[in-house]
Amino acid sequence: MRCLLFLFLTSLLCLASCSRINDCLQEEAVFVSGSTHETNIRVKLARIPQQVAKLRSLGITADEKSSFEVYFYTESELAARELTLELAKQGYLVGYGAIFDDEILLHSVEGSSPSIKVDEDSLAEWVLRMCEIGYEFDAKFESWNW
Repeated sequence: MRCLLFLFLTSLLCLASCSRINDCLQEEAVFVSGSTHETNIRVKLARIPQQVAKLRSLGITADEKSSFEVYFYTESELAARELTLELAKQGYLVGYGAIFDDEILLHSVEGSSPSIKVDEDSLAEWVLRMCEIGYEFDAKFESWNW
C-alpha cells in the first residue's frame, strides 16, 4: 500500500512540474517534436501575408477584429482534453473529439477564437501563441480559418 501511495504522489508531483504534457511520459509518446514545432511556426508565419491579402479582398480591414476557427491535432486524448480546457479559459469556444487519419486514431481540438485584430502583426503574434500552446500540450496547431 505504501508503494502505491508513493507512486501516486510521485506521479502527481511529476505532472505538476511538467512544462509540456509529455515531459513526464516516455519519449516515444511525443506527437510534436521540437523540430516539427519549429517547422510549423515557420510555415504558419510565412502564410500570414497571403491570408491577410485574402481577408483584405473580402473587405476586412486592418482596423477590424474577427474571430477565427482553430484546428489542433494530437495522438493523446488527455492532451486534447487539457488543451481544450486551457483554450476555454482564454475565451475560446472549443471542443475535442476522435478522428481517424489514414487509419491512425487522432484527437482534434476545434473551435472559435475570441476577436483578434486583423493586421499582420496581431495575427503573427496570435499564430505564434497558437503554435506554442499546441506544443505545450503536445498538439500540432494545424490551421486557422475565418
